[in-house]
Amino acid sequence: MRLSSGARYPPTTLRPVPSNLLWPVLALGFAALPACTRQPDKLEETLRRIESPIPQERSTGFNDLADLLNRGELTSELVARHGARTLSAYSARHPRLLEGQSDAPAVCGSWVDAEPYRQLRYEAQLLLDLLGMLSTTDAEARLRDAALLKDRRLKFFALSGLLQQGRSVDASAVADVAADDEMRNLLFESLVEHGQSALFPPALMTQEALARGDLVRWLTFPTELGCEPNEIEFVKTAASDAGEWFIFRFKASAPAIPEPGAWKAGAAGPYPRNAQPTARPGAGTRADFAAWESDTPEGHLQRLRGGDAATPAAQP
Repeated sequence: MRLSSGARYPPTTLRPVPSNLLWPVLALGFAALPACTRQPDKLEETLRRIESPIPQERSTGFNDLADLLNRGELTSELVARHGARTLSAYSARHPRLLEGQSDAPAVCGSWVDAEPYRQLRYEAQLLLDLLGMLSTTDAEARLRDAALLKDRRLKFFALSGLLQQGRSVDASAVADVAADDEMRNLLFESLVEHGQSALFPPALMTQEALARGDLVRWLTFPTELGCEPNEIEFVKTAASDAGEWFIFRFKASAPAIPEPGAWKAGAAGPYPRNAQPTARPGAGTRADFAAWESDTPEGHLQRLRGGDAATPAAQP
């Protein structure tokens, strides 16, 4: 399943609350949000729920906030009306975020999957999205605090918010997020939108690196792995009339898939050669969790494409 290009978060129907809250998966699309014309007071009710001491009510509030962001119903003017409450909500969570940080990879079954950090992470990224719409020194300070976190997903939201405010961003923080498979393509698109593409590491400006990011982002969707794979390897490319495909194999400890920990097949693409390198999602990017040993790379790709054949590309 793939989200529409404008959605930042999946539909709330995919996120049971509160104990089984599923991860949002980010899709590309950082255009300016349209004017809020339909429900100008919805943010007030959403923040009231977020501030509730009742966990279920609070989770509902964050789900509602994700929907508002997805639908583009928030403007900077509307968010500014509730700026103090947004700052307070994030500031209350930042110390707990610091306590939960780890140097270990943020993959399936790791520290980012453990409660209460899992829920806290979800809440924080939504609040950081709001802070990016507040052009105040206090909002900038909170975003810069978040940009120092080890969690690269949250660091991305902090950098994206700073860019949205027209602020400078640290090149080393950009390089750190770009090294993350899940956030790489979103970061590149955000930098391009704000005229800062020169900050993106040249070594990762390859279609292979961006295709890897495309597949990993797909795998983090809640109906798939819901987390980054523990390992992923590029295998080869294949050509088709629609463009170039990139075949990968990956391992994940997610218990919901058959034979957790075994190599599985996945593919990203197709990417037209005249548009490469591109961070836009490939229309056919997916995995079906078939065992890698069950077929050849070409056989896996043909199955994932629905039976259409592709020609293997020569490898350097």
